[in-house]
Amino acid sequence: MSRMRRTFGLIFCLVCLVSCVSGQDYLDPQGPVYEGDYAAPAESFDGSIKVVTWNLKFAENPAEAIAALAQVEEIRDADVLLLQEMDEASVDAIARELDYNYVYYPATIHPHHEKNYGTAILTKWLIVNHRKIPLPNSVSRVKQLRIAMMAEIQVEDRLLDVYNAHLEISWMLARSGRTQVDYLFAQIDPHADWTIVGGDFNSWSPGSIDYLEERLRLLKDR
Repeated sequence: MSRMRRTFGLIFCLVCLVSCVSGQDYLDPQGPVYEGDYAAPAESFDGSIKVVTWNLKFAENPAEAIAALAQVEEIRDADVLLLQEMDEASVDAIARELDYNYVYYPATIHPHHEKNYGTAILTKWLIVNHRKIPLPNSVSRVKQLRIAMMAEIQVEDRLLDVYNAHLEISWMLARSGRTQVDYLFAQIDPHADWTIVGGDFNSWSPGSIDYLEERLRLLKDR
């Protein structure tokens, strides 16, 4: 029995060590940052904005994503494209192939593939300003940084503030997800002409979805 307990304890410790592995976080709010300008001059604004958000899971198949974004009716010709779990090469390839302007902020070098890992905003319009928003993490043994980002986009004579967030993994939401949601929403300018908030919120439970919807309603009413 004691040998079984020792073996179980060793396995448990190994699992904990693996789960605590982190990459190299980019703690500087200013960067690194990657940008590209591939969009043609925007056509006249027709009053509608098509937004697509997509977590590409370590940016493993950018060619398949390009094909889907070019061919699938529901996501084709998006005015604003929000991508998560991206590296800079994949973001640039998608933007170049599909004629988007973009800004990309990596949060960390992920231990899964030893490449940059972060969020990007792509748009057919001009990006006039942008910033990274490092998100708080209240669970001390999970070290990997998560971020949101904002891009200010010129849509004719109006400015559109777009936020792309990738909140913490689902098993942490009960402990820190609300902290990240509240922090993100506190960064949003209530006086912006227009605001879009999207991304991968990891809202896996009814409670987390209800809370996020409540915060969105409060944001709308500000």
